[in-house]
Parts: sequence; structure tokens; C-alpha cells
Amino acid sequence: MKGRRANGEGSVYEFIQKVKRNNKNLEICETCRNCTNRALCNNREDCKKLCDKCKNCTACLKYCDRYYIYERHVSQATKKDGTRTSPVYAKKKKDAAKNNLDTISKISDNTFVDKSLTTLYEIAKYIVEDRHNKNKTNDNSYIANLAKLNRLQQHSFMHKPAQKVTDEEIHDYLNYMTNYSDSVIGKDFGLLNATLVRAVRKKIIPLNPLDDKDEFSKPTSKFKTEKVRAFTLSEQRKFLQSIKAVNKNNKYRPAWLLMLNIGARPGEIYALSLDDINFETKKIHIRNSLTKDKEGNTILGDRTKTYSGDRFVDMDRDTEVILNEIFENSSTSKYNLLFWDTDKDKFISISASNSAFKRFCDKNDIGKGEDETQYVLRHSFATRKIEAGMPPEVLKNILGHKDISVTLNTYFDAFAEYKNKYNKKAEDYNRQQKITYTDLSRIELVSAELSKLEASINTPYLDDLDKKILFEALNKIKNKYCLLKEKTC
Repeated sequence: MKGRRANGEGSVYEFIQKVKRNNKNLEICETCRNCTNRALCNNREDCKKLCDKCKNCTACLKYCDRYYIYERHVSQATKKDGTRTSPVYAKKKKDAAKNNLDTISKISDNTFVDKSLTTLYEIAKYIVEDRHNKNKTNDNSYIANLAKLNRLQQHSFMHKPAQKVTDEEIHDYLNYMTNYSDSVIGKDFGLLNATLVRAVRKKIIPLNPLDDKDEFSKPTSKFKTEKVRAFTLSEQRKFLQSIKAVNKNNKYRPAWLLMLNIGARPGEIYALSLDDINFETKKIHIRNSLTKDKEGNTILGDRTKTYSGDRFVDMDRDTEVILNEIFENSSTSKYNLLFWDTDKDKFISISASNSAFKRFCDKNDIGKGEDETQYVLRHSFATRKIEAGMPPEVLKNILGHKDISVTLNTYFDAFAEYKNKYNKKAEDYNRQQKITYTDLSRIELVSAELSKLEASINTPYLDDLDKKILFEALNKIKNKYCLLKEKTC
């Protein structure tokens, strides 16, 4: 094998490629005919190994009875990390040299992508496991991420080498995603994008197709997204009237009231401890949530649903009363929690709480009855705040949303109604101040123009006689429209 260095960055090699012939009836070549070491020769049997004479034979370019002989050229370059690129083969030396220069140029521009058999599934699985191992996701989020991974791995393109995945396969998958809900689409699309981003960063593929927002935009579900539901004012009154009649020792009653009064998630409410309540500052510290471990068992998490969910909320008069009732009836629990299932000596089950809430609403004919969920309490809290005029930035912090867009999108209808309400208030104010165009009379418009003229006359550049003439003219016009104070029309 011969080779040469290309500016110290790449090499072009020449070599002889031998491919075994199927035709065994050809005459033996001169080299083999004259060979006396016949015992070591496997030329007649197979081509897994070659004897030294065949390996070093140069006459084979002219003729060989057992092999097709080709002269080939290969180019390789040195990457920035010091490793060599995969060989690139060519029939002609000039083509190999050109390939080598192209490779060196791409390495210099950081656009080089070496051959790789790594699949998108392998990358996605690494991301999910790495996030969990680095404690970026808790067990509950890890389970959710495994569910995303499971949905992705059902599609064949995820198991192909990433470099062989086509745009058409990506399009087919995005079209298929429309069969999911918008929530699932958002989650799976996010994991796929993270996978492609890592593939680009690791030089497995040159670019992320999802960066082209026009061609590969996130799909929308075929199914109509159900709007967030909150109690109407009458439904909320009925709920409060009905729950007052419930025995105070009911383990779900105070939790539901807290959900309605501070807008926390059910998992956050049932994770509150006595240490999170401060009656002096009238603050409640929401800092963790009930979650699931890898085996699906309920555990006390070390954080809220999102990192931004760690927050302090104010304690109003109703909340203080509810908390005092809880403290009066609370018993010692393993984690010093406000809520504990003393009968089973374990955490309150969020699903059991939700089922009880459904039965409560059905029994008392509240809202949608059995179709209601306890999340309606959090949404009712948020809706009442919006109706009262609370800005979305403030509500975002109270609810523990990661981003303001979550607040705006979740409560879009409520904010739209809030906007209409305050637009009407602004319009009424403008009318009261007589600063609306449609409500100004012709006389008011004339008066406004004359006032401008009168102000312009008081310029130092006019002498007193000119000013007197102009003021007399203005008074005649005012007299015409009954604008003189002593004039009565």
C-alpha cells in the first residue's frame, strides 16, 4: 500500500482490491503454477486468507485465475480531535485527492460528519437516561420520558442509522403524530428535537431538519383540544355551600378547599408539611410534590413539578381559617405532613382524592357532576384572579408555571374576557372625560380649534395692535357659536 500526506492533514492511499472469482475452470496463473509451497495455499479453497505470494503479487493486475483485481484509491483526513476519518474510496487517484480536500475543508468549517451507524433511538435513550442519572428529572418525569421513548421507538426510522433517515420518513412520522393529542404531540416532538440536536452536536448528522419551521413544523392534533374548565360563579357558590355541610374530619375536604383558595396542584397540596405554613408572615411555602418512583409507588418528591414551582403564596383570611381547622384535626404523620391516610398509614392517594371529588360533585349536582376533576379547583382559582384583574405575570408566579406562555395559553379564554371587560371600562372612562371622537359635538370641535388659535396669537413676534385685531376676530367667531362666557344662546 502506498500513501502520501496532504499538507499534514490528510492522506491518499493506493491499494489492490481482490474479489474471488466464481469460475473455477480458469487456468492457474503463472505465479501460482510456479509456487512450491502448495500446502499453505488456500487459493483453490476460499479467499478468507491469502498467502504472502498472492498478497504481494504485482502480476495480478494483468491476470489472476482466482481473483478479480482492481486498483483502488482511498482518502482519509485527521479530525480536530486527532482521530482519523472513515476511509473514502475512489477508482481514480484524482477523485480520491478531491474527496480528501473536501473532507479537510469540512473539518476546518466544522461541518464534517463522519460515517456512523448510531440510530436515533440510541441517542434518544441516552438523553432520557442521562437526564435521570444527573438528577435533572425525578422518577415520575423519568417514567413519563420512557413513555415518550416507547412511542417513538415504534416507528422504524428511529432504528435506522441517523445518517440514513430521510426527510420523507420524518414527514410520515409528523403526519402520524396528528393522531395524538396536542399535549402528547408537544412532548414527543420535544424529545425528537432534542435527539436531533444532540445528533448534530455529536457530528452524526450535518443539520437538524426540525430547524426548518416551514417544512417540519410541529403538527396539530386532529382532535379538538378540550378547554380548561373552571367553575362558574354560581357553581363555585354551590360547591362551597355543599362542602360546608361535609364533616370536617373528611380527609379530602380541607385539601379541596386549599386547592380552590391557593391554586396549588393536588400533588403539591398533599405534600404540604407543617413546616411549610407560617402564620406570622402569612405565607405558605410550596416546595415539593407527591410523585411516583420507577416502580409506580407514591413517594414524597424533593421538588415541585417544575423548578419554577418552588414558591411562596399568600395566606388570605379563608385560607388561614382552613389551615387552622387542619391543624386542630391533624395527627402526627411520618413526614410531618398536613395530610396523611391514617387508616392505611401512607400518603393520600391523588387518584382516590379525584374519584371522591367526582362522586361529591355528582351527589351535589355541581358543574358536570361525575365528569368534573379536582383540577377544576385550581383552574377556578386562576379564573377568579383573572376576573379580578390580576396581570398574567403575577398569576404565573402564584401558579408555579415555568413560562408566561403556559399561563396565557392555559387561560386564554379567561384573559380574552378580562381584556374585553377592561376595554369597556377604558371606553366608558374616555366618554366620561369627553375625549372620544364620536361623542364630540361640532361646537366642542370649533371651541378646541379656537383655543389652539388663541394660544398661537400669544406669540412675542406679534405686536399689540396685531394681537388686538386677531382677538377681535376670534371673539366674533366665538359669538357666532355662543362661546363667549357672557353670551347666552
